[in-house]
Amino acid sequence: MDASVSVGSESVYSALDGGLHHAKCSRRMVLTARDAQELHLSCPTCVESVRLPVSTVAQIPVAT
Repeated sequence: MDASVSVGSESVYSALDGGLHHAKCSRRMVLTARDAQELHLSCPTCVESVRLPVSTVAQIPVAT
């Protein structure tokens, strides 16, 4: 696995604007690909990719 790819909901959080944001830099993530089991997100600022299992989407923490 590429070092710039992280896996899991600890890499992102759900913001009040409804988007998923990168936990590392707080920037909104961009959905780059999707399949039945994973969302592939990319941070345009850090150029880091995140693979998020669809089963964990409901467990993503919401920022306050």
